[in-house]
Amino acid sequence: MKKLHKIFSHIFILLFFAALALQSSCTKDQGFYENEQVPEEAVLNTYDYLKSKRGVYDSLLFVIDRLGLADTLRNNKITLFAPTNASFKLAITNLNNLRKNTGKTSLFLANIDTRHLDTLMTKYIIRGNYPSDSLTKQDGMMFYGVKFKRMMHAKLTSSTSSGYLGGGPQYIILDDTKQSIFNRNWVSTNTGSINIKTTNGVVHIVEPNHVFGFDEFVSRITFIPKVRTPYYGVPFEIPGTINAIDFDFGGEGIGYSDADPQNRGNRYRSAEGVDIEFFGTTGFNIMETVTGEWLSYSINVAVAGDYTLDMRVSTPDSGRKLSAEIDGVNVTAGTMNVPNTGGWQNWQSVKKDITLTAGRHIFKMNVATARFNIYQYIFTKKN
Repeated sequence: MKKLHKIFSHIFILLFFAALALQSSCTKDQGFYENEQVPEEAVLNTYDYLKSKRGVYDSLLFVIDRLGLADTLRNNKITLFAPTNASFKLAITNLNNLRKNTGKTSLFLANIDTRHLDTLMTKYIIRGNYPSDSLTKQDGMMFYGVKFKRMMHAKLTSSTSSGYLGGGPQYIILDDTKQSIFNRNWVSTNTGSINIKTTNGVVHIVEPNHVFGFDEFVSRITFIPKVRTPYYGVPFEIPGTINAIDFDFGGEGIGYSDADPQNRGNRYRSAEGVDIEFFGTTGFNIMETVTGEWLSYSINVAVAGDYTLDMRVSTPDSGRKLSAEIDGVNVTAGTMNVPNTGGWQNWQSVKKDITLTAGRHIFKMNVATARFNIYQYIFTKKN
């Protein structure tokens, strides 16, 4: 018994000192221990930092180089949410599984249309520097991707874990808003690592199970649905703004009607017949419309009532006309005049007060007289 008592005494002493050592190694605050994340410091610009991580960002760098974005990552103040090789592999695998099942040849990053890659890639590159401590607001932060004014959202959060101050390790939720103010329509992913500082920005690494392009990679590249589908997967929320180029999927006779099957601008949605051109540094517009053409959009009206419809148009000609419909009913009292704005990129408003019922509808813009451009539709609720 004495030997047994002696053994237990030794065990107790060892446990006591182990607990004491553990306590002294932690900064205690009301019974919880802070999980500090020390940011990785880099003495390289963002592009060269990615190159230094061989075997991790090869696919990302390949896309960046194809799109001519290397200088942006070297010289501009940016925040990069960096997809790893695993994210691109998932996207390519999903794409080619579908293409194989539909009898199409495989595609890879080397031969996918750069216009699709550009639209998807630039969602991950944000103007300005946003370390995690700038994303702590309760509602997170909205910001634009580096091109095309695609609205993204990010918020810092902590994983659930007992024993840590404020929860477990911190990470960022990155949301593709689909141009909607309602987060039920957003598509999200998480970061795996955050706050890697470069000489010109910040890098947050997207978790490896993220599929590059969020939910758009396959649908943009492989097919256009032959049934009406909202461009971002959900109807545009009204009140709100619709970019004219974001007409519904479905093709000729469903999402749009165009005088010929070619996209004469060939700068965006090149697989479809609507003529789209690039203007300025961030925008696209429907170009040089032809009499009888039309575009349609799925919308969801939050509150019934009176609205002002503002259609942003341009033309160097006089005597141009358009009309608008909701669910096949003309809401512009016939046609409306499109003013001579003095040039193809000089935008002015054509406004009409309309009454909308709550719920889902189809908004349609008709070209009554040819040769004008259209950029946006803005629906504003009247008091």
